[in-house]
Amino acid sequence: MQVSERALKRSIFLKLTAAFCGFMVLFTWQFMNFSIPFEDYVMSIVTAGCLFVGLSLGLRGSLIVALLVLFGYGTIKIGLVLWLQQPVLIGASQLFWLLAVPAAAFISGSLNESVDGVIEKLNTLSTEIEDLVAVDEMTGLDNAKRFAFRVVEEISRCKRYGGEFSVMLVKIAFLEELEDVHGLRVQKLVIQKVAETLKGMKRLEDFLSRIGRDEFSFVLPNTPKDGTKILTDRVKERLPYLDISPAGEEFRRIRLTIRIGTATFPADGEEYIPLLNIARRDYEYDHG
Repeated sequence: MQVSERALKRSIFLKLTAAFCGFMVLFTWQFMNFSIPFEDYVMSIVTAGCLFVGLSLGLRGSLIVALLVLFGYGTIKIGLVLWLQQPVLIGASQLFWLLAVPAAAFISGSLNESVDGVIEKLNTLSTEIEDLVAVDEMTGLDNAKRFAFRVVEEISRCKRYGGEFSVMLVKIAFLEELEDVHGLRVQKLVIQKVAETLKGMKRLEDFLSRIGRDEFSFVLPNTPKDGTKILTDRVKERLPYLDISPAGEEFRRIRLTIRIGTATFPADGEEYIPLLNIARRDYEYDHG
């Protein structure tokens, strides 16, 4: 699963807001107890604000805010000189804040960009992992990506050396209604039982996968359209009912509606998508 940049940044923003509020409460309490000079109190809040802005908006936004703060700070100092008609000394404390504000803005803005980079790398890694995972967790069968790869591989072989093969799709109709009646746990057991039954029917050279929540698929090498009928009849014979015994529950006999569609290369198509569409269209008309 990919990392949601928006959700992560929202979480960071909320935590930063809480930390910023806590910081303000602490420094306000210290200021009211005369522990911190007024100028240091204000500049502490401003510096914390620059950190908050940088972590929330990024480097550009934080540097703009820091520039405005320094401009405002300098303007106030110059205004005091003109108003008081006497020099206003810039001591170590003032110099510290003049350096602390841009430093806080730069560090926090850089951290924000680093978070963006980490999220991007995590999403890239997640995509690569998903591409590598080829097994359906619930049934242990190969998944849709492996099925597509296997069909394309078989097409290439037949185009090069001649011959034909068939694709057969097995759909568990009304799977959602089964969940409504018997619950998600039973539905999962049904899917696993169907997978186990289909696995026991395939020949050594056949390829079986689960390509959808309610859909299984066979690749049948060297099998013409007529040759799929034997397997179709066996599936229809074995899967009108399933007997399951959920742990801690009574025995149940589940009635299934199985629909089967087939497509053959090259008669029904010479590419993966046309073959898949033909097979799906075929099972939509299967009511037997």
